[in-house]
This record gives sequence, structure tokens and C-alpha cells, in this order.
Amino acid sequence: MQKKFQNGDPIIDLNRTIGYEWGENGEWVINPEQAVVVRMIYEAYADGYSSTAIAHMLNDNGIKTVMDCIWRSDGVLRVLRNEIYAGHLLMKKTANVDFLSHKHIKHQTIRPQYFIENHHPAIIEPELLQRVQERLKKESEKRKYRNSNGREPCPFINLKLPDGSTLKRLSYQAMATGYQKVDGSCGYAFQYPVMKTVNLHQIPGTDRAYLCKLALEQSFMEMMYRIKREYDEQGEDCFFCREIRLALANTVNVEVEKQKIAAIQNEINATAETYKRANADKTKAELAGRKTAAYEELIRDISEKMKQLEAQKAELEEIVSGSSIRENYKAFLEKLKALPTTNSLGEPIVVNGLDCCGTLLVNPDGSINEQRVVGVRRKTFRITPERVTAAPELLTFDTELYRMLIKSGIIYGDEIEYLTTFGTKLKIAGNVRTLKQFLGFKRVNNDKTVDYLTATYQVNGSSLSKRNVKNKPYKGKK
Repeated sequence: MQKKFQNGDPIIDLNRTIGYEWGENGEWVINPEQAVVVRMIYEAYADGYSSTAIAHMLNDNGIKTVMDCIWRSDGVLRVLRNEIYAGHLLMKKTANVDFLSHKHIKHQTIRPQYFIENHHPAIIEPELLQRVQERLKKESEKRKYRNSNGREPCPFINLKLPDGSTLKRLSYQAMATGYQKVDGSCGYAFQYPVMKTVNLHQIPGTDRAYLCKLALEQSFMEMMYRIKREYDEQGEDCFFCREIRLALANTVNVEVEKQKIAAIQNEINATAETYKRANADKTKAELAGRKTAAYEELIRDISEKMKQLEAQKAELEEIVSGSSIRENYKAFLEKLKALPTTNSLGEPIVVNGLDCCGTLLVNPDGSINEQRVVGVRRKTFRITPERVTAAPELLTFDTELYRMLIKSGIIYGDEIEYLTTFGTKLKIAGNVRTLKQFLGFKRVNNDKTVDYLTATYQVNGSSLSKRNVKNKPYKGKK
């Protein structure tokens, strides 16, 4: 039978909840056998196992739920997200929305909720609980960036032109140079992603309405390595850190604001109890045939006070949310310092613009040295191992690092002015480069092989597809 409070609101059925059972006096008692399963779930998740893997592990060991069913991923997540295993209790999780059918639904705002700390014995230790909560939060952050089909959208959708025009990710197609027959009867094409303006407005300082996604990625990572090296040399005294410290100096003390929020929440809970008592007194007065005008006025006053308290709490929560950049800044620095300095070959990563300027196949002004490109393809211009080692490396784009740092950006030609999540601005150049301007770079693969890039399809890492262009000439941009 379900345990209830005096007002009839159901809170939890321990007969259907793993880990606890009712004691002789109606108190919560830990079920030792079930508690072992709960700890197993928490420890496995904290160690990196997914909820699906944990469900399979429990089923493989013949462990059933308290309802004698097999475990599923959603059941594991319900255990991980339930506050009762830390010894706490959240009341009023459900609300009655139909007084005829007595249908209850989960909610957060329909009725006041009450959080009781140390309500019953805890199964999970605070340290283990914290590790699980941190991972749940990270997984939740990842899901924020997922499309409806489960794929992660392009991070550069937060870029705009000065006139407010937005960009979207598209795939362009180009012919692979050197694979087309002399008569143009057939050839090989490849696709590469671009960020294109939705209204076909031209990018400032260019004659086109798109930027190569690869150029945006490389420009950002080149700047990250520049900042990393300055930080490694100067520490917190580097220009980037000084700018952020100035922005952080204007933020409020988060802990103080959190204490204010907690105090307001306690007042909200007390006001909610007063509201319930006033309603109960009004009902008694109606049943006794007495006047209820005074109760109705009191209820209106309490409701108005509740709205004011909720508004104050929402305002403080917004301030705290904006002030969390201090913690984000520390996490960003750790991520920045973790950028690799050597590739899979154990050689120092050569960064374009820092360790070298340009390549053998691209002139200093950005134009392509066609003679050398043709010479490399015909093997009349030899690329020695020393030249490969000195060539700049295509850097691995870190999407998480970009999202941690960049809030939005405005494109001013080759330069993009980024607004960081810390309230500072960061200007990054080199964004109008085409695939051809990355010829002469090298790509160091995880299997310790090196690709010296001499064709645009190699730069993008695309596969070639055969294309008949005799009757329908290809008019796209290369």
C-alpha cells in the first residue's frame, strides 16, 4: 500500500522503490540486498559506464527490479536521478490535475514543492553522489547541442554578418583536379562543408557568400595554441587572462547570492504552508456556514506575496547563472592546458602563424604556387622528409573548447570578432581561406602515418565519387 501524508498527497511507494522498505513504525529502513544494487549502479556510472551498459550488466547477472522485471536504461537513470538515495526527499513531485479521475502528473511549477534534507538514512556516500551528479550534468550539457535526429549541430551557427545575417551549414561540391579527362567527359567530385549566409549576402571583403568550415576551425585552433603558449610562458599575466580577470571583477559573489536564494526558498516554503492552512480554514468556514471574506482576502495577500518571492528568487538565480563564469573560466583553462603539444609521432605540433608562415605550395600573399603544385603531382618537385616535418599541421578542432569559450561572433571579412562566454571579445583572422590555401599542410593520423596535402579533396579528407559532366558541365566553385 502506498504511504501518504495526512493531506492525501502521495509521495513515494517504498514497495515499488529499490533500496528501502517500511519499518515497524512507518520509518524508512535500508534494504541491505537492494542497497548493494543501488551502490553498484552509482559506482558503475561514476566509473564511466553508460546507463544502457549498466542495465545489461544487471540483467546478465540475473538481477531484477523490485517489480521482478528486467532492467532498462531509463530505469537505471531514474535511480541515478532520485534524491532519496542521498537521504533527501522532494515532496509534491506530482499534482492532481483532474479531481474526477484523480490523475497526477509530474511538475515543477503547478504547486509549491518542499525539499527535506536528511529525511532518512542515505545509501550513497556524498563523494560518490557528487561524481555521479557531475557526470549527469555533463551528459545533459551534451544533449543540449543535439538535433532532433541525435546529431550534433555545427558550432558555427552562432556567427553573423554585421547586418545581422545568419549562416547555416551546407555541403558544396567540387571537381578533383587531375582526375578529369581532357575532353571533360567524366571526372571525380568531392563534397566539403561551408557556412553560407541564408540570404546570399556576400561576406565582407570577399566576393562570395560562404566561408569554408575548415578555415573557421583552423583559425580558431591556431588562436587557441597562441593563447596556450602565452599562458604557458606568462601564466595568469598573459593578455588573455588579464582581460578575463577584468570582466570577472565586475561579477557578484556567487556564494552570497546562493545563500540569499536559499533564504528566499525557505520563506517560500513557509508561505506555502500558510497558504495551505488558510485554504483549509476557508473550507471549514464554508462547511460551518460562516463568512469566508476574511479568508479570501488573506489567501489573495498570501498569493501576492508568493509571486513576489518567486520573482525575487528568479532574479537572483539569473544573477548566479551569469556569475558562474568563474567556474567556467577555470574549466576552460584546464581544457586549454590539456591541448596536445606533440602529435602521434611524438614530434612537436607545427602551428601555422606561430612556427611557420605559409607552405611550399602557397605563396606568402596567399596565392597558390601552381608550378610547385604541378611539380609535386608529377614528382618533379621532391618533398623531402625534412620539408614534411617543417610543414604546418592541420590542427584537430576541439568542439567542446569552442563551446566553452565562444558565445557568438560577427564576421568582418577575414577577421571574426568573437564574444566570449566570459564577457570579453576576441578577434581571430584567417577565416576566408579556401581549401587550396591549405595545400602543403600535413595531416598526422592516429596510426602514425602522415599525409602531405597536395589536392583539395585531401585537405578536406573527403572521398571521391565518379561524376559524369559531359552533358551537364559542372559550374560550382573549386
